[in-house]
Amino acid sequence: MGWLPGKPHDCPCTRDHTSRRHFNKYECEAIATSLWNDLPAAPPDVHIIDHAINELPSNPQRYCPYWPSLLSILWQVECLVRPEIQFPEDLDPGALWRTHSLPHNQPAS
Repeated sequence: MGWLPGKPHDCPCTRDHTSRRHFNKYECEAIATSLWNDLPAAPPDVHIIDHAINELPSNPQRYCPYWPSLLSILWQVECLVRPEIQFPEDLDPGALWRTHSLPHNQPAS
């Protein structure tokens, strides 16, 4: 998440401008805290989104339980950074991966 499109502008949450620092847990009130809480805890000095992406399973057959929340956060960041564009909302984020992954108790081949 080292690059965000567009130039920083006031965030609709009114707490700060759109930036990497602002789009973090407990910073931007425009992104639901429950979504951030679904992500794995990040070590100090590591951005929670970077950490969540790095912790994704390397085996695509293994579904990641926080994937829908991560997708929702990234969609919201995109909408907040580029408010002049109407991005379509995914009503069931992560459904494709969930549908095509193995059950939790089934070993991957």
